[in-house]
Amino acid sequence: EYSRGLGTHAASQIVYNVEKRYERFSSVVGIDDSSSRSGSVIFEVYGDGARLYQSPVLRADSPPVPVSLTISTVSQLMLRVLDAGDGNTGDIASWASAHLLPKGTDAPIPLPPGGLSALPGDRRVTLSWQPSANAVSYKVYRSTTPGADGSVVASSV
Repeated sequence: EYSRGLGTHAASQIVYNVEKRYERFSSVVGIDDSSSRSGSVIFEVYGDGARLYQSPVLRADSPPVPVSLTISTVSQLMLRVLDAGDGNTGDIASWASAHLLPKGTDAPIPLPPGGLSALPGDRRVTLSWQPSANAVSYKVYRSTTPGADGSVVASSV
């Protein structure tokens, strides 16, 4: 579903020296589609050693969880994925659409829309969703290949 991001296996940590140059970190976290159905993880984000975020236990059937954090005073950002206590078999985790928003950028990156549904019809698919805060418009992409970028079929929606 997401064409870009960071993939990792529990337990892991990724450290970035952001040196207070960024306003926000945002991502959509969850078990990667390539995982077996047995995966379960916890995502954590630390800024200068202090925990800024901890997800609930996410399993293969859990919906993706959007994360958006202010990091304007953070020098070192650490992304951690933990085993949820049942072994790390299938614990392939994704920080999908991970972005750092530089300071001085006009608007924060909006979170992904919620409640996305797709209803098939006669030669068309009807999409519906709940817009996220700070979203001005959306682009809709279409691809018949999983993981491909796809092409824009609607913009300013």
